[in-house]
Amino acid sequence: MSNTFKAISLSTINASGCSHKALASALTTDMFFGQKSPLEIRVDKGIAQPFFTVPLPEIESLDVITKKQLLLTECLQETAKQLAALSSVMPISTIEQLIIVTSMFMMTDDEQRSATENDFELDAIEKNKQAWQQLVAGFINDYLTDFSNKLAFKYVHQPSIDQQLMQITQANNFERPVLIINIDSLVDYNNVALLNKMTEVQCLQGTAGIMPAEGASSTLLIPNGYPDIAHKQLITIEPLNTEQQQNIKAQLTQAKFSLPNTVLHVGTISDAWVTHWYGQTNSFYRQIDINEQADSSNSADQGGAVMVAEAKPAQASTAKILTLYDQTQTLGYLGVANLSTALAGAAALLVSPIENKSEVWLVEHQVNTRNSNNSQKTLANVYKITSANNE
Repeated sequence: MSNTFKAISLSTINASGCSHKALASALTTDMFFGQKSPLEIRVDKGIAQPFFTVPLPEIESLDVITKKQLLLTECLQETAKQLAALSSVMPISTIEQLIIVTSMFMMTDDEQRSATENDFELDAIEKNKQAWQQLVAGFINDYLTDFSNKLAFKYVHQPSIDQQLMQITQANNFERPVLIINIDSLVDYNNVALLNKMTEVQCLQGTAGIMPAEGASSTLLIPNGYPDIAHKQLITIEPLNTEQQQNIKAQLTQAKFSLPNTVLHVGTISDAWVTHWYGQTNSFYRQIDINEQADSSNSADQGGAVMVAEAKPAQASTAKILTLYDQTQTLGYLGVANLSTALAGAAALLVSPIENKSEVWLVEHQVNTRNSNNSQKTLANVYKITSANNE
């Protein structure tokens, strides 16, 4: 299909570590990296609760800008190493652009309107951007010198599904590879408080919510018509919601989704999202009941939430299984690095000899539960991920 493209995850940094194997292991064993903060946020009128985050222990005590510098440095070092290896199968000079994405300047709608009306605030934001860009440019000169004149910056101000990837890969001029690096650190109190205004944050004894996290990733996006590349981590990505209008059920049905299969969730977490997901997909499967669970456990994949297709109890042993992994519950909410980390996770699952997956269906979603203008608007993109080496 014309909207299909390929990708290679060159580097990933998150709570599971810095390797794709560690990422796959964390997802499939349903590991938990959350830590309870000694601070509290307001969950209701007059009620405050401690919240959970997923900090990286090595940089936990540092300020946000310093954290991003270190994340970027480590990501660039690994990216340079991977590009050097990749140069044996593709000319690195054909990479058209290097895009650095971060959500350094998150603001609510009201704060953005206030900033627009306040020249001082706008000047401060612009100065912060210029300082960040100068800093990054220096690192690029040190680690990826050939990209110094190909550098671009993107900023995200609110939690959202990934717009950068779709804008790049669906553009008419996407004819050469593009390198994109996503960096985020959302565990400091200011960012947690901002996130709490927009969506549910997981609190002690609270309802389902996100655990703000930090990490980085480097991904090489490759147009479908580009010459074949021999690389173990090369994946083919088929976006199913190119019009940004279809619901999850329509996207899956149109792509002929069937069981057995594997789904990887990434995005915001809330009770509203859980209700929406089951409402959209209950025609594909139902939860195992207590009488059937024992019969189907031998064929179930380890880790994740295991579901089975509609079947009578007598047929449970032959039921088709859906294995569901949730990156956000495992690694926390990584902001702009959410989707790129999920692509790395999908690639890791596909190449794992233990998992033996032929495809992974990536569901990227967001429910703005605290947005007064549209409190229950659900956005979701589905991607069908396969190994390009099997094509």
